[in-house]
Amino acid sequence: MSEVIGRATYANGERQLFTDPDEFIKTIREELPYRSTSGFAFEVINANAATRKAIDNLVYNEYGEKNPHDLAYYQEKDRSIPVYCQSAAYAREHDELPEFRVSNRANVACKVAIEKVINGNYRDNCLDSKSAFAQVAEMFGTERMKYVLAVTVRQKDWDGRISHENKAWAKTVPVADNKDAFGSDRNCYFVVDQAHTGLVDLLVTYARKQFAAEKDTPAKKPSVLGKLQSTPSAPKPPAAKGKDMER
Repeated sequence: MSEVIGRATYANGERQLFTDPDEFIKTIREELPYRSTSGFAFEVINANAATRKAIDNLVYNEYGEKNPHDLAYYQEKDRSIPVYCQSAAYAREHDELPEFRVSNRANVACKVAIEKVINGNYRDNCLDSKSAFAQVAEMFGTERMKYVLAVTVRQKDWDGRISHENKAWAKTVPVADNKDAFGSDRNCYFVVDQAHTGLVDLLVTYARKQFAAEKDTPAKKPSVLGKLQSTPSAPKPPAAKGKDMER
């Protein structure tokens, strides 16, 4: 299922939805100079870091400026978004819809990234799971990667190409039951479905071992110097009053 990454509107009421990043960028490049007469406006919805940077480049350029942010800036913003593990209904009840939407967009972007790294790291009938895992973790962090992979495996519970071990693992990851008003599962929008399921299973097998290793790694003990620096010094006794101060 192709996800909507952006939309455009015009003064005459015309609306466009985009699922292809190149087409979205091309439209913005062509329409932005004429926005004052056409009423052109756009909204970025689920675009990945590279697409957002390309769009910002166009906007900055339109104002005669250069985008001061590199790709790492956009990737860091993706990594810093907390994973929202509650449903949209819960978010609405608790006034947290903005957090839900931002996290959901990041989930979709992570899903697309997983598909790309799987396809990009498969050669000679072999998947370089280590490299694929590292690339996605660098872009989105391991918590979001875990959530997206767990949702993917849960949605493919019927698929015999997913191992029993991976299916059992996915059920241990808390996932929100995220139904919309029509009973459809919103989580389906970030299911990894544009890569071969057998390769997805290989990545999940490698990833869950890495997740387990992270969990089992003991927290690094602070050094003696760190303890000394973090320990508040004992308060000094009050200075003795002089004779002239007692008068």
